Amino acid sequence: MDTVFYNVNSVNTQKIKEIEMRAAWVVKAVALLAVFSVAFFNCASTAKTSSASGNLVSGPDVQSGGDDLGPVGPLRLSYRSGDFGTLERQFEELNASGVHDSVKCYAYYIMGQMSLKRDDYQEALRFFAMVPDKHPDYLFARHAAAIACAMSDDERCTMDNLGLVIEGKPKNNAQKEIINRSYVFLGFLYYENLSIENALARAVTALRKVPKESVHYQDALLGLGWTALKSRQWGDCVKIGEELAKVADDSLFRSEGNLLHAYALAMQKNYTRSVALLDEALQRVSSYTGPSDEELAANRGNEYEYKGQIFFSRDIEQFKDDAEIARARFARFAVVSGARNSAPKSSNVDEDEIEKLRKMFEEAE
Repeated sequence: MDTVFYNVNSVNTQKIKEIEMRAAWVVKAVALLAVFSVAFFNCASTAKTSSASGNLVSGPDVQSGGDDLGPVGPLRLSYRSGDFGTLERQFEELNASGVHDSVKCYAYYIMGQMSLKRDDYQEALRFFAMVPDKHPDYLFARHAAAIACAMSDDERCTMDNLGLVIEGKPKNNAQKEIINRSYVFLGFLYYENLSIENALARAVTALRKVPKESVHYQDALLGLGWTALKSRQWGDCVKIGEELAKVADDSLFRSEGNLLHAYALAMQKNYTRSVALLDEALQRVSSYTGPSDEELAANRGNEYEYKGQIFFSRDIEQFKDDAEIARARFARFAVVSGARNSAPKSSNVDEDEIEKLRKMFEEAE
């Protein structure tokens, strides 16, 4: 079995922040006045009574039995609506009550996610640390802790938490998917940090762990494509670009596949086909609108949902800029290449112009 190494020397925190905070509905609130409980050890011993739903969109539900479910619904509603003041009051009341300790563990996870939204990363880590490994929210807490660590520029903490997630034993689909997302996260970190020994190979190892049936497969596939491009594996890049353009259920992802394919073909001096692929991509995204307000509202504040937050893709305007620049360059390559191929040997056509343009393109990337 392939080994994924967890050591990393730096984390692109600005990119991570863009990823995690991309959605327009991220709520900012007032400072946190959390009350911690000594219930952690009780939580660890009783968490076995909790179970989780396999629905990634709605997230795992605490099912501890009896009347203990009462406080959970209101906490979720307050979190998802961004009513953090009410959430804090509910948390204090729950913490002082006699509810099942596994429910309190769920509340710690919710409070950690609230702290993440407030950019209070150390407070978030304290809450996530209170969710024990027997609890169904444990893998989610460790993944969220990795985000908090990345935002705090703590590389070792980031990688350690991702390692805990991918070494987990999932019991349902939701847990499988947070493991898959952790593999993409890990691959992204290696892709961004070439100072690590064999960084690109390690990125590939992590990204290939994501199965085709995963909701994160498209992101992993796109990461594999960019890694192949950075490694100058043009044949792999062509194959991945073609697959992404076929299997992606989102027009922006399909267009990203076209862009990867076009880059690789251009490096093989197939400029005419590169231009055609980029024309296709730009035409496709010309009417792209992204998620509707209704779709955003449906997922607002979901403490488990990461499906719409992507590591390797860009926003639509950035993609258009990149595709238009690439198209202009490749069109120029095609013209110069055609002139060179058709000109007599005595022609004054600059034989080095294409190579100069290609070098400029690579440096821009």
